[in-house]
Amino acid sequence: MAHKYLIIKAFEKAFVELEQQGIKKPSKQKRAELLSDYVKEVSDFHLGEKTYRNYYNDAVKKLEEVDDIQINSEVVAGLCAYLNYKSYQEFLKETPLQIKKSKFQLLKPHQKYSWVLALILLCVTFFIVAYWTHPEQRWMIWNEDHYEEVNFDPKIYKAGMLEIYHEENLNNFKKLKVNCDTRFFSAEGDVMVWYGKSKEGALECFTAPGLHPKTGKTLKKITHYMIDKYICSSDLDDLK
Repeated sequence: MAHKYLIIKAFEKAFVELEQQGIKKPSKQKRAELLSDYVKEVSDFHLGEKTYRNYYNDAVKKLEEVDDIQINSEVVAGLCAYLNYKSYQEFLKETPLQIKKSKFQLLKPHQKYSWVLALILLCVTFFIVAYWTHPEQRWMIWNEDHYEEVNFDPKIYKAGMLEIYHEENLNNFKKLKVNCDTRFFSAEGDVMVWYGKSKEGALECFTAPGLHPKTGKTLKKITHYMIDKYICSSDLDDLK
């Protein structure tokens, strides 16, 4: 059994994917949410993100032990699919018995302290340089289906509606009205639409990856499954 290796590799892939979506140093919670949503989508089996975090924490503790952890069979199948394995048996064949330790959680105590100190110094340096080179912070706000640049307003900031200016999001991040005729993939097969749910549970689609502007949850790549089941279907009430 190698369930502990499976969950660690899945969390590491989730870390990379979330970074590619613009999320810096994704937390275990964010990674667990991504995996929970993925397994639910491909298998209709749902476990909360807390369970995935518990799986991961147990795997980290037992990585150098003989004992393995036990993961639900539906979750095992979903994680294998997420890692592009056709089956758990294929995962076992292609995964060495001794894998490298996770670069995210398995540092020794003195390595952790050194890493934290280096990170603090880097952050301090970054903010000093940012202050002297960009003394005036720019802001933007979400307006129905796009971002707009605005001046700083203490009331809006306190309400959590202001975001730090991001040129790429300002120019390229839009909410889409989609139907069966929408072009979801490029000619090469690359995803062109990302989706998430509103606070009310409605499906919403966007032109770029990132966080949902209202809920803050990570958007997911559109799939043929989602298109067939929710977008090309006349009944969207299942999402609520």
